[in-house]
Amino acid sequence: MSLVLEQRFPLGRFHATRWNQNPFEDPYGEWPPSPWRLLRALTARWNQYHRERSEGLLAVEQWGFEPLERLLAKLAGSTPSFWLPPAAWRGRPIKQYQPTSIAKEKASDRKYNTTLIEDHYWTMEGEEALYWFWKVDLTDDEAALLDALLERVLYFGRSESYCRFKRLEHQPEGLSPNCVLSDCFSASGRPVLAPAKGKEKECLDAIHLSTDDKKLSSRDVPPGTTWHYAVIPDQPPRKAYQTLSKSLLPMKGQPFIQFAVGGRVYPPPGAWVRLLGRFRGRVIKRFCELITGDRQANYAALSVDEKDRVSLISGKDAQGLPLRGHPHAHFAYWPDINRRPSRLVVWRRETQFDHIETRALLEAASTPLGLQAGFSEWSLVMVPLPFDTPIPGEMIGPSRLWQSVTPFVPPQARHRFRRGGRERPSEKSERLLARLLEAEGRPAPIGVDTSDLTWTSLHLSRRKRPFETESRTTPVGLGNFFKLTFEQPVEGPLALGESSHFGLGLFKAIPE
Repeated sequence: MSLVLEQRFPLGRFHATRWNQNPFEDPYGEWPPSPWRLLRALTARWNQYHRERSEGLLAVEQWGFEPLERLLAKLAGSTPSFWLPPAAWRGRPIKQYQPTSIAKEKASDRKYNTTLIEDHYWTMEGEEALYWFWKVDLTDDEAALLDALLERVLYFGRSESYCRFKRLEHQPEGLSPNCVLSDCFSASGRPVLAPAKGKEKECLDAIHLSTDDKKLSSRDVPPGTTWHYAVIPDQPPRKAYQTLSKSLLPMKGQPFIQFAVGGRVYPPPGAWVRLLGRFRGRVIKRFCELITGDRQANYAALSVDEKDRVSLISGKDAQGLPLRGHPHAHFAYWPDINRRPSRLVVWRRETQFDHIETRALLEAASTPLGLQAGFSEWSLVMVPLPFDTPIPGEMIGPSRLWQSVTPFVPPQARHRFRRGGRERPSEKSERLLARLLEAEGRPAPIGVDTSDLTWTSLHLSRRKRPFETESRTTPVGLGNFFKLTFEQPVEGPLALGESSHFGLGLFKAIPE
């Protein structure tokens, strides 16, 4: 009769470092799990088991270790074999600094010394199980004891390796070992610590010792153990990462590309322009990589022809001059009823997005956008919406009544004030708004009502920021909230004024 154990890691990871190995230098990690580690885990759970079933904490001394030693002796006297999930991979190490001691004693400036820890782990698909096989016979009492101990093994290896163990009455049909431990060195084998044959007594004595005991810490391997070697099953070939799913593949061209936006913390409206500017920077960077085939490519390194290809996103031609007529892409957050930016809409007035531009947009959105540069704990997640998702009706109209969603800021490059400080009548916000509408081929409104004024962040190009080298503050401008009335219904989207390509000056249609 053989003993079969089923082990699962519900979180999909097994975190462990091989015995007496430097995690920064270990090329193998621990896989399959070490039989020595299992024997230690069962010993630890034995102490818990008897504390739970006794009136005092000295139950182990009163009962002795004889029941446990009989069980462990059988397990240590037989080397197990395994069935390992083929789709198991060694993950990339997780590095983090942990405090070690107090550097300064004063409570006012208490600081801690830190040390860099590297955490190694193996990852599996879902909750796929691995199986241990022993050629041993257990009595009913030993099997019951093993069941009780396995039930209490809640983690295996590091404490984050949540684990569930159980003994199977019968070997699953069609399941046989695909990994065998051998005490002979193999160049293709992975070292696994297990009890040495003929040294079971030494092994059982060492199991009860603490890790920092001198009898263990001064040895390359614990007494009564040796390195065995395991050849793990061949891993299936990895599938190439598909950037675009079939449901999101671009058609001939897209006039609008939309993303659902979510996050634990949403940015205030004053930060929307800054975030959209950073997102557009991502899109341009990814577009440069796609057209050059170089992962290190950036806008400054592009040729004249390549800069011309990206002009309908960057907003400037190959010579660095701004495009006339605003043909380049608009980026805007569309808020929900609670004023949260629940949707990101990207559009152009005339030219649709081609395949490369669409891919650059979707791949730029694949990484969360931190609310602050270099700080990712608070971030927005952008999920592409299917291309046939309709645009919000309030954004495109048509309607005779339009109301500001974000403040309208007059273009900053204009000379709005006389030398004496008085505003030129022709440069008032209401008149500028009407002139911008006429420049786009739309009728001027017959009524303009101002409802509010507010300071807002702007996205100004270097050409518009002559004092950029002297100040790192975010440029701001005074914006107006308007309600517009037209003689005939007007179609949207309406985005006018300074930083209109980054969500300012956006209007929504109001049903009459």
